[in-house]
Amino acid sequence: MRNHSIQIEHAENLIQDLYDRISLAPDSRRELETVLRHGLKQLRTDTDTEREQLENTKQNIERRQCKLLKAHYNDAIPIDMLGTEQKRLDTDLTATTRSLNTINADLTEADELITIALDIAQHAGTTYRQAPEHIRRMFNQLLFEKLLVTTDNDGSRQIDATYKAPFEIVYGPDSRALVHEARRS
Repeated sequence: MRNHSIQIEHAENLIQDLYDRISLAPDSRRELETVLRHGLKQLRTDTDTEREQLENTKQNIERRQCKLLKAHYNDAIPIDMLGTEQKRLDTDLTATTRSLNTINADLTEADELITIALDIAQHAGTTYRQAPEHIRRMFNQLLFEKLLVTTDNDGSRQIDATYKAPFEIVYGPDSRALVHEARRS
């Protein structure tokens, strides 16, 4: 395969055309948002059980810490054993608390990310067209893992995109299939 050079203006036009093609129409955005939010709701339901288990584990550790301290106050265990056991329980409590915080933050972040990604996707063409060059470059870095200009047998050029997260979800074949399936339901 022979490499062909391409003028930057032509490449920029191909990228602008790509942005125009990937801009979501308001109806498509609403449908995709409905599907993604439903998936997030399912995920929340699935993680509720895990969150409940982590909350129970946290409370159990805190109860054990209190019992341990009471046992020490009643001279039932020596100070060195208290220190060792408290250190182990503190480590378990820290890990459990971190897991709880991660679950809560991930779901909140996912909810915000859906809105931001769909806002960008809906207005991609217009925003890209109106942006100065340095913002266009940042926009490309945000959305795309790579952009590849290819030449067909007839000499026409096209651009192929590999999307970054979360845009591979927005523009990927899975999202189109999910929206199509939701329409049929």
